[in-house]
Amino acid sequence: MANKIRVVSDGTPAGTRVFACNRENGVDVELSDILKIEFGEIAHQVMPTVRLTFFKPEIDILAELEE
Repeated sequence: MANKIRVVSDGTPAGTRVFACNRENGVDVELSDILKIEFGEIAHQVMPTVRLTFFKPEIDILAELEE
């Protein structure tokens, strides 16, 4: 399972690649089903944000419900 996401870009959509990175075994897997990447305001934020939109993602979500 990946524990980091890595975005590498030359500043163009065609030159942008996204990887799921597993630091335990050193294997990076390129993610190919991404429809859109949106970057937050990187220059003025302490923690920049990136929103990835996937095509047909397989997900496994665990959440807590408040009572």
